[in-house]
Amino acid sequence: MIPLRVALSLLVMTTLTLPFRAAGQERQWPPGTMFAGGTVGYFMNTQSHDVTYGSEEETITSLRVNPMFGFFVTQNLAVTGSVNLSADTRSIRYTEQGIGVVAHKQWKDEQAGIFLGLRLALPMVARISCYVAAEAGIALSSSPYLETVYSNEERYQEDSETRSVGLNLSGGVLVSLNRRVALDIGLRYSILKVDVDSEDEGDSGTLEMSAFSLGYFGLMAFF
Repeated sequence: MIPLRVALSLLVMTTLTLPFRAAGQERQWPPGTMFAGGTVGYFMNTQSHDVTYGSEEETITSLRVNPMFGFFVTQNLAVTGSVNLSADTRSIRYTEQGIGVVAHKQWKDEQAGIFLGLRLALPMVARISCYVAAEAGIALSSSPYLETVYSNEERYQEDSETRSVGLNLSGGVLVSLNRRVALDIGLRYSILKVDVDSEDEGDSGTLEMSAFSLGYFGLMAFF
């Protein structure tokens, strides 16, 4: 049975594209047409605040790279493949007045995954086209944690690994910049089942996760 959130996401994607499909001039992608593109995203945030006898500075960084490739097997229906790469870091430094940095905690999460799926291109007006897509795949990640206390030179480290299977549902708009290149603007809903294998047995187990990404941007080339 399809979860309610998935059904609603598909309904929204399809409904939003219907007015445009009826708008008039259509663009077609004949069998054999190939395309390549993807998205890249980077985020960084640093904040600091005072704590007892000093201050605390927290830095969060996130990098996402999602290259993809596809080719049309029938009119407007394409087979796709994509690679999902990500690297997230959270770092906290504790500083005491007159001493300097006394402790440092760092969490990392590096993930790589491969997904295969289908994309349906929906003809619209002149330079604009819509699409809906679904991809299924697997991903592996490594999540080391390192804590250092400089006053007594203590170090604590813990590693964990995850294996996940998931489904990505996406929909968006392609805005043609010229005959070969288009701007990709869309949204994505992801469902993941994650198996965690940690050095701390209490942190091991199976998780179910979902994520919604609104407003991703990328480029797509057709050839």
